[in-house]
Order: sequence, then C-alpha cells, then structure tokens
Amino acid sequence: MRIPKTTLTFVTFALLLLVALEGACRGRGGGGTGPLPSPPPPDQMKLSNYEPQKGYTQVSPGLATRTVYTVEPTAKDPYHVDVQDILVAPGREAVAVPLQGAATFEVRGGNGTVTVGDKGQEVGSGSTFSVSEGEQLKIAAKDAPLTLRAYVVRVP
Repeated sequence: MRIPKTTLTFVTFALLLLVALEGACRGRGGGGTGPLPSPPPPDQMKLSNYEPQKGYTQVSPGLATRTVYTVEPTAKDPYHVDVQDILVAPGREAVAVPLQGAATFEVRGGNGTVTVGDKGQEVGSGSTFSVSEGEQLKIAAKDAPLTLRAYVVRVP
C-alpha cells in the first residue's frame, strides 16, 4: 500500500509543530511553585495612597452609595437624573435607602430581599425593579454584599 506524498508531508509538518510547541511550553517558567513569601513587618509595608475618583460614601450602617453620573435639567429636558451605585452589606436587618425621586434598579451582584412600601420580593443578579417617588425602599442582603445600579429621576 502506498501513502500519498501530501499525507506524508502533512503528518511530518504536524509532528514538527507538536515537537516545537512542546519545547516552547516546557522552556518557560517552572520555578513558580511553592508557598508565597511572608509579608514584610508592618513598619516596612508601603501602603498605596490611591483614592478612587468616585468612591463609596457610607449613608448608614450597612449602606454605601456613590454617584456615577448626573444629568442636569435643561430647557428642553426638565429631568434631573442621578446614576448611582448602591452597596448593601450582608448579615443585617433591612436598611432604608433614601431616594430623591422615582428610581429604576438593576441588581448587579448578590441576592437579597427588597421591600417597596409594604410589598417584598426576592432579587438576585440581573433582577430589576422600580420605586415610585415617595415610596419607602428597604433592602437586605443575604450571604454576600448586594450591589445595585440605580437610575433616580426627578423633576426639580
């Protein structure tokens, strides 16, 4: 039985490629195993002085917010819109979230319970809900922090 020349060429090329890739993978690193070194003593640590441009502010125990973006009203568009990130700590009673208008929320991470007025609902990543102006909002995170993005709209 005769094997076509193109098949032999392809097999030879594939074997050479395999040998080259194996050598390239084996030649790198290899010494990066083992435990991490111990941290330096506290008096020798160099802490970062970085502060985020738009950091979270604690509103109440278990609740922190930050304003991501604000749209000011104009003559054509009378709406004031605040885009906010909200962070609710787990393991606490439901915290009241102060709102200055109506809002639509998107749950970005975690899970918990949201109570709007007297109606409660379970929420998780990807959930959305809305709150009318003047309604009371309470949020409780379950086993991990609950992060939300809020679009708060009001007419001044």
